[in-house]
Amino acid sequence: MTEDWQRIQSRRVLVAAGLAAELPDVPGLKERWGHEVLHWRHTHRWEARDLAIAVVGSFRQALLFRQLTEKLTLILRGADDLSMGQRAQLTGLGVRILEGEIGGLEIDSHGQLAGAHLTSNTQVPAQRLVISPRVMACVDFLNGLGVSIRPHPTEASEQVAVDSSGFTGVSGVWAAGSVSDVLASAPVAAAAGSAAATAINLDLLVCDHTSIAAAPPTTGGFSGAMEAEVTRRVLGPRIHGLETILSRGNGSPTLPADLHKGDQPELPG
Repeated sequence: MTEDWQRIQSRRVLVAAGLAAELPDVPGLKERWGHEVLHWRHTHRWEARDLAIAVVGSFRQALLFRQLTEKLTLILRGADDLSMGQRAQLTGLGVRILEGEIGGLEIDSHGQLAGAHLTSNTQVPAQRLVISPRVMACVDFLNGLGVSIRPHPTEASEQVAVDSSGFTGVSGVWAAGSVSDVLASAPVAAAAGSAAATAINLDLLVCDHTSIAAAPPTTGGFSGAMEAEVTRRVLGPRIHGLETILSRGNGSPTLPADLHKGDQPELPG
């Protein structure tokens, strides 16, 4: 059932609905998500190079984005912490370390992100803001089918549980792409979709052939005798390619001796 209440019937389903991010409740952040508010370093490498970047709450993300710029600030939230070694490593790289929660965004006169301010009123210059939101597989519409959702082993995320072919364990339902692997890049997601499509095709093929094999034999219809008779009526003496042997002296072919009206099976209709 679609959002506009249209019913669609399908023998198999491939779920590739992607992910939804649970963004912090900061005014203006949602509108800049994916442009000036980022998540994954490898997706935005070129656009973010040499800019002032603020990373919220992730040591690993701070290291990754430090490769792109020397103007980096790490903002630690209440639940985040750094070991002494991690803090020393970042300090040695010239990373500014602050603590607090994002209270709002600073926008310049051109409508571009200029920074963020913490709830403590500390100003953080930033042309790009990096956050680590919780991302969830978009599978709410599958509720009731029994599809299993499992946490990702390294990310604060959840995804659909599938086997190597994308099969969810629920009859007729496959999943592929970031909905079943939150870290899947575009090539990996495409490969998963191809594997799932192959598995679905094979599953349908086996199902159809099993149904045919289990069906009772049919009677009547277009029999072998009827097919032979139609061929004879259409091709006449040419049926065996023997025009020369069967032809008379004047070049007119003769009909085979068995092609008499009384010997012909009756055609239906």
